[in-house]
This record gives sequence, C-alpha cells and structure tokens, in this order.
Amino acid sequence: MAKDNNKIGFKWSDYFDAQETFWLGAILIIAFLLRLVYVVEIQGTFFMNYLTDDSKIYNDWALKMLSTGDWAGDTPFFMAPAYPYILAVIYLIFGKSLFVVQIIQTIFSTVTIVFIYLAGRNFHSKAVGYTAAIIAAFYENFIFYSGAILSETFQTFFMALLIYKLSQRSENFKTKDYFIIGILTGIAGIFRGNTLLFALLMILYFLLKFLREKRTSEALFNRAGAFLGGVVLMLLPLTLHNYIAGKDFVLLTANGGINFYIGNNERSVGVFVTPREFDFYEDMPGIKYAQKILRRRLKPSEASSYWYGRGWAFIKNNPWKYLKLEYKKFLLFWGKDEDPQTSIMNPDFFAEHYSVVLQLPLFGFFFVSLLSIAGIFFSVKFKNNNPFFILLLGGFLLGNMLFFMNGRFRLAITPLLMIYAAFALVKGFELIEARKWKEFKTPALMIVTLIFLYYVSIDRPKFTPYDAYLHMGNKEYENKDYKKAIEFYKRSLFYSDYYMTYVNMGNAYAQLHDYKNAIAAYNLALKRKPDYYLTHFNLGFAFTQLSKWNKAIESYKLALQFKPDFADAYRNLGIVYYVNERYEDALYYFERYLELSDDEATKRSVREDIKNIHLKMKMREREGKK
Repeated sequence: MAKDNNKIGFKWSDYFDAQETFWLGAILIIAFLLRLVYVVEIQGTFFMNYLTDDSKIYNDWALKMLSTGDWAGDTPFFMAPAYPYILAVIYLIFGKSLFVVQIIQTIFSTVTIVFIYLAGRNFHSKAVGYTAAIIAAFYENFIFYSGAILSETFQTFFMALLIYKLSQRSENFKTKDYFIIGILTGIAGIFRGNTLLFALLMILYFLLKFLREKRTSEALFNRAGAFLGGVVLMLLPLTLHNYIAGKDFVLLTANGGINFYIGNNERSVGVFVTPREFDFYEDMPGIKYAQKILRRRLKPSEASSYWYGRGWAFIKNNPWKYLKLEYKKFLLFWGKDEDPQTSIMNPDFFAEHYSVVLQLPLFGFFFVSLLSIAGIFFSVKFKNNNPFFILLLGGFLLGNMLFFMNGRFRLAITPLLMIYAAFALVKGFELIEARKWKEFKTPALMIVTLIFLYYVSIDRPKFTPYDAYLHMGNKEYENKDYKKAIEFYKRSLFYSDYYMTYVNMGNAYAQLHDYKNAIAAYNLALKRKPDYYLTHFNLGFAFTQLSKWNKAIESYKLALQFKPDFADAYRNLGIVYYVNERYEDALYYFERYLELSDDEATKRSVREDIKNIHLKMKMREREGKK
C-alpha cells in the first residue's frame, strides 16, 4: 500500500521503502545528469553571455538590489518579484554567477520529481508515481528551463509541492493542512499572479460545502479561513510594499492591465503580440501612453485599470470575436506548439544550435497533455478523481485564458498533467490486460477531436528564429563587430521581413562608412514602414556623408513630419544649412533645437554655431556693402 503522510518534517524512511529508494534514486540520478549536461552544454553560448528580455530584466533587477543595497525599491512591483529576489540572494551568497544559478535550478528541477512521484503515488499507486517521475525526468521543457534565467523552475517546484499536498487524503485534512495549502498557493501567486484563480475556486468550493453541510459549518469556516489566511500571509508583504513604495494599492504587480489588453484586443491572436500603440519596450506598463491619452499623471494601478478597461471594452463590443479568441486560447493551452514570446526562449532553437541533450527523443508537452485528457476521463469514470486537482487545473487554465498563451506559462501545471498522463498509461495497461477495449472509445475520441480541432479549426501562430538573429545582430553591433552584425541581420530577414532589421542593418553599414548600402537598407525599411521617423533621420545622415544635401534635407524634414518634436532632426538640418551657407535657415533650425533639447553639452555647441553664424552674416553684410 502507498504511504500517506500528513506530517510536517521529513524522514526518508517515512516516505519511501527500500525498493522505492532504489528505483526513484536511479530516476533522480538520470534526471540530474541530463539537466547538468544540458547546463554545461549551453555555457558560453550567445544567449547565456548576453541575456535578453525577461531574463535580462530579472538579472538586472537582482544586480541593482545588490549594488545599491536597496532591496525594497521606490515603486510598486511591475513584474512578479520572487525570482529577482532569489537571484539576488544567490548572488549575495555565491557571487554573480549564472552557472551557480543554473546548478541550483537543476537541483530544484530534480527534487520536483520527488514530489511528482509522491503525488502520483497518493493519487493512485506506485506505478503511477514511477511513470510520472520517468516522464518528468525525461521531459524536454523541465531540462530546458533548468538552464534558463527565468522563474519557471522555482515556480514549478512550489506547484509540485502544492500538488503533493493536495494529493493527500482530504478527509484527513485538518485546519493546519489548509493553512499550508494556502501558503503554497500564495507562493505560486508570487511567481505568477494568474495562478491565484485557484484560490478563488477554493473559496467557492468551501462556500458550496458550507451550503450543503450546515452541521459542519464551523469546521468548514475554520478551514476556509486557514486557507485564505495562508494565501494572504504570502501576498500581504507585496501589497504593503506597493502601497508604501508608491502610495498606490497594487495587489501584486502593475502589469496585469497591459497583459490583459495584449491578450484581449482587436489584434489579439491568443499569444503575445507587441502593442502597436506605443513603444512597448520603452514603456512596458503602458503608463506613458495612458497618461498621454488621459492627459494626466497616473499611478501604476490607474494605468493598469486603463488597460483593463480597454480589454473589457473589446470584450463587450465584440462578444463573438472574444469567444472565438478564448476557444483558440483553450486549444493553444493543450496544443503542441510552445508559442514562445521570443524564439530566444524556444527549446527548438537551443536544440538546433547549442544542445545535444535537447536533440534526444525526450517527452514533449503534447504527449503529456493528450495523455492527461485520457487520465482525467479515466479518473472520473473509475472514481479515482481528486476534486482539488480539478480545481487547480481549472484555475490555472482559466488564469492563462484570461490573458494570453505562452509555452513557459504552462510549465508550472505540467506536474499535475504528468500525474494524469501516468494514470492514463497505468490504467490503460490494466484495461488492455482485462481486454476491456470499449473503455478506450471515449478518451480516444476526445484526443482525436482535440488534435483535429487544434490543427484544423484555428490559425496557429507561427514562430521563427528571426528575433533570435535580430538580437544577435544587435549585440554584435553593440560590440562594434558590424560585419558580423550584418550577417545576423541577413539571417533574421530570411525568416521575417521586419522593417527594424533593415534599419539596424543600415546603421551597421553606416558604421562601416558603406553609405550606399546603408541608404539601400534604409529605403527597404521605408517600403515596409514609411512613417518611422528614425529611418528618415538615419537616411538623412547617410545622404550628408555623400554630400547629397537636398536629399538629406528632404529626409530630415520627413523625420520631423512624423515626429515634430524630434530635436536632433532640427540640429542636423541646421548643420546642413550651415554647411551650405544658408544661414537664416540654419539659425531657425538651431533655435528650434535649443527649445526642444535637454542635452546641455550639445546645446553649448549649437550656441557656438549660432554665434559663428552671426559673425559670418555680419562679415557677409560688410562685404556686401563694399
């Protein structure tokens, strides 16, 4: 019989017998080695040397805390803070080493398998536990994210711990057990807030129990209070921090509104798509844009409310389109594609370029998700279900569907799906041995239907490595290796005809003083986005280097047409007119530059140019009189 443990504290022999110790130990050793080899493989690779996107944000955040000694900050949290604080503590103890972080994540990823095994054993049997543990050991995404500077490995660990706790016999739960479940739920929420929908479903569960079992209402009230108290205990420090730092009520993070809008607007496709209304990477919360629209300063919570309002307006005005979008998100959740926010964090890209381990025949998400559907069906059919598991899965699914789908966002629920998948395999073998073939009819139909709908009924987003090569080109540009940058930009263009890639490639040619190719690249960019002011500005600069003054003037004026307050364009126009001895025009544009610019050093230089122009104009006037 499987051991069931409701005790706090750990003694190995209380949880595992000798046979389990041997087989589970073997699984864990293999799992650890796979992760370790992978982490070693990716050392020194481009995206470990140069972190990007969320990885860079988390890392910079941690380093800032260490360098300034300010661990609290002076603004409400924009992103979930758990991972940056973990990084900062690791750096504080071991020094700034991504390799140490990856080794620690490898250990956590391996230990996660222990809790998956225990939960599977509690759910049904040792066989389910072993099967789930083997799937987890050879699961591609667990291996991949062990080496990623992202929060997923730690979040998955705590989710596995929560799943294990939920797998214990709920009829034996005491108030303290619900308190622990609340704490673990709160911790999961600190890593990603939308997982807290499980907490809401748990409150509904207690409410329904209360309505049905009035005789035990006091006990239920205590349990519900203990659960809610555990959740609040974990979340309250974040809420207090946000209020103290920004005098603003932000429950967890201020990015909820913009993420909700990204997932629910006219252009939404079910996955992350960069907003077009503003420069997202310069204004991630969208607060500057919201302030511009509303014409007043906004607190982070007010900006978030603005974007929530935009999202809800779309839903209200387009109910049918919204339902179709949610249907698509539902299928994407269960589907094969990882739908990464960027190909930089795509296991397929790392497998192709950096890792032999990821090229092994490992288990993928589709294998797990499809089997889990059969497992859920069998668990209900044969009365082996755990209502808390269904609540957790439902809350997690709804939490993702509210926003947008991303492969790494489903990683934390994968331990539960693995348990259901393992149960499907074990129960399936039992049914095969008993020759009960009819029992496979319904789950097989469910799986085939999902596959059909996934591949036929929706337009699945297509992800290419264009942005990975674009990032590589940008980094080589920063390193002043312009020829290599151009090479990466050309690789990126093979996958995506993106205007900004042409702009960057033109800049690289300009740095090499190859202005003809720079002009050609800028013109290609303008064909794809004619209203981008910087392309016109850079084109104007290239023309000046070839002394094509009229074309330079035309380009600079177009830059100002699309961005009237662009100070540098006024200065460069002033220079062109100055060089061509059109002093009145030069003075006008220099004066406009002085009005708009905050660059005091350059303004001093422009004032000198203005002084010289006045001298030249006086000399010209004197010569004219002669």
